[in-house]
Amino acid sequence: MVAGPPLIPAQATRKQDPGPHVIVASKRPLKTRLRGDEGADFVPSGDGIASALLTLQALRGGDLSERAVMEKLPQRLVNVGVADRDAAMASEELRQAVEAASEELEGRGRVLVRPSGTEQLVRVMVEAPTTQEADDLCERLVAVVEGAASTA
Repeated sequence: MVAGPPLIPAQATRKQDPGPHVIVASKRPLKTRLRGDEGADFVPSGDGIASALLTLQALRGGDLSERAVMEKLPQRLVNVGVADRDAAMASEELRQAVEAASEELEGRGRVLVRPSGTEQLVRVMVEAPTTQEADDLCERLVAVVEGAASTA
């Protein structure tokens, strides 16, 4: 029998995760400057700060939970199964129908038609002042998507 190096269990040869306490202790404090001076570790874009200031101004010392920030509109969402979602979305007829529906709701609601990222579906969503208007517009757009899918 030939003598060799002692056998070491596989676990002992792997580097162990240091754990959160070691990672936190190893971090140095960041030298941050809100002005974004040259050499700063962090340079904010200002969008977040501006948004926060505008929100505070709009609240005028009030509580956000006491504000009616946004009126919720009736919404209708339909998932339309299609053979090729990209071909259906490329339809000029669909583009025109979405544009017409958006103009019809101008300032009173919204229209969203988009392909699913994971399934062969086109999602049609309409928000309108009344449930009836949301349903009607959504059904019209669903019919256009189905027509576009059958000709694609």
